[in-house]
Amino acid sequence: MSLNILIVGIGARESAMIRNLSKHNTNNIYCYVPYMHPCVKKYAKNHLLFTNNALDFEKCKTYCLINKIKLVVIGSENYINTGLSEYLESSIEGLTCICPSLSTSQIETSKYYARSLLKSDPVLNQYNPDFMRVDKKTIFSEIITFIKKYDNNVVVKANGLYSGKGVKVFGIHMFTKIEIIDTIDEILNNGDYVVLEEKIDSDNEFSFISITDKVNVQHTFPIKDFKRLHDGNTGPNTGSMGCLFDSEGLSYVRPKHIKEAEDINERVIKLLNERDGGYKGFLYGSFIIDERGNLKVIEFNSRLGDP
Repeated sequence: MSLNILIVGIGARESAMIRNLSKHNTNNIYCYVPYMHPCVKKYAKNHLLFTNNALDFEKCKTYCLINKIKLVVIGSENYINTGLSEYLESSIEGLTCICPSLSTSQIETSKYYARSLLKSDPVLNQYNPDFMRVDKKTIFSEIITFIKKYDNNVVVKANGLYSGKGVKVFGIHMFTKIEIIDTIDEILNNGDYVVLEEKIDSDNEFSFISITDKVNVQHTFPIKDFKRLHDGNTGPNTGSMGCLFDSEGLSYVRPKHIKEAEDINERVIKLLNERDGGYKGFLYGSFIIDERGNLKVIEFNSRLGDP
């Protein structure tokens, strides 16, 4: 029996999904995309273009009905964050979207939501770096106290979605207390608020993706993501410049770290399932191992990772 699948969005992530899903002869791949792409042309049975480069919920629903779509994979966080999944699932009986609800996708779309979720759980909170929320009402002396506590070694994160470019790290992007304050001020003036965090001084980072249908969880493997623009992993942050995976594993990632990453992702999914709409799809945890060998959470993403 054939399965009709709709992929929403097109980029490296969606191209990989289209290529791999089309390997199974029983899958018919359809695409709803902002522009034509070689992978769409080569592998998709049919496609529909966005209207004026924007999602059209009604148009997408009609396309799903016409083509008897049963599964919809929404690739990008920008499209997950629109509420398209809830609209399609409530409009079409028997259709399932492979992505979290708008509410639970805040694990990616709000840095403060993610940190607060970890803090609410005594098991997860041990993996949480120290942090504070900063908005225009925050008392200035409290910000200075936090920065002094870590001798300027802090990370400034814009709360919302910035395609991997909303994070500024002391010693890389900021070099003085004044520059830290200026960075915070710039984000606040752009209408967002800030999550100010202690900096974990280590390059031993890894990404770890888990897949869930709300009930079952399947884990993948650790990968090393290179976010910065230039050779040697230097320069400004990007969405991603690529990744590294060794079949024997990353040298600095021990079996205990992998087990902890699995447990963290599973526990986060459990907590999110207790909230509005539940959580299904991909949970992409970004982790760092500090100089004492302890695991800490950098952030979460609610879709397949850029690598």
